[in-house]
Formats: sequence, structure tokens, C-alpha cells
Amino acid sequence: MALDTFQGGIEHKNMELGGLKKQFEENIATVGSPAKVEVRVGFSLDQLCRLVAENATQFDFISVDASHQAADVLGDAVLAFQLLKPGGVIAFDDYIWSPMRPGTENPLLLPKVAIDAFTTIYSQKLRILPNLPIYQLYIQKY
Repeated sequence: MALDTFQGGIEHKNMELGGLKKQFEENIATVGSPAKVEVRVGFSLDQLCRLVAENATQFDFISVDASHQAADVLGDAVLAFQLLKPGGVIAFDDYIWSPMRPGTENPLLLPKVAIDAFTTIYSQKLRILPNLPIYQLYIQKY
């Protein structure tokens, strides 16, 4: 399953992104696997809420790589965790991403702030997987 607006985020406002969905569909077609990918177009928070409300089948792996705004990332993390099977893994991309120069960061625009808050709150229900790229953070649900 894939959730995306195919519009990019605020950091993409000056970029041409019109072909994102077409490129995504072409990439999926090249996999050559019989697996079917369900695509839900929309904001991740909305789509994740729908999946939770629908009692969707839980997932083994979830990649969180949507908005970089802390509040959105925290919401994605909490909802994704509800949809994750025990033993499953969530990969958070852009863990140390920042649109600003060091020392001028706005914490509301930093994924790391939200991911750190999430891992602190859920610390008794997950473990952080070691020895992975610093730009990403992987957690495993107990």
C-alpha cells in the first residue's frame, strides 16, 4: 500500500512535480512482481486515520517519508504504530533533515523532534534498531 498526495510538501513549492504519480506508477510496473500495490491518494494523516478506522490488516513494514513538519511526523508515527504488527518495523526517513542553517532551526519544521518524542513516549513498546544510516531511524515494535 502507498499513501501519497503526489504534490510534494512545502519544501517543494518551487519545483515542478506534475509527473510524480506517473513516475511512481512506472516504477511499480518495473518491479515485475505479481504483488499489487494499493494506492491511496491524499494526506498521510487522513489516509492513516481511515486505515485505523477500517481495521486494516496490520503491516510488517511501514516507511514514514511524508511531511517534514514535526506535528505531521508525530501524527504519522502514532497512527503507523497502530497499524504495525508486533515485530514489525517502521523506517523514518529524513531523521536529521533541516531546511535551515545549523543554529537557526525552527523545531516545528524538524522531523527529528517528532521522531524523538514518539520514541520516548513509546519507549516501552519499541526498540530502536542499531547500525543503520544516521539519516534514517528504524524502530521495531514489541
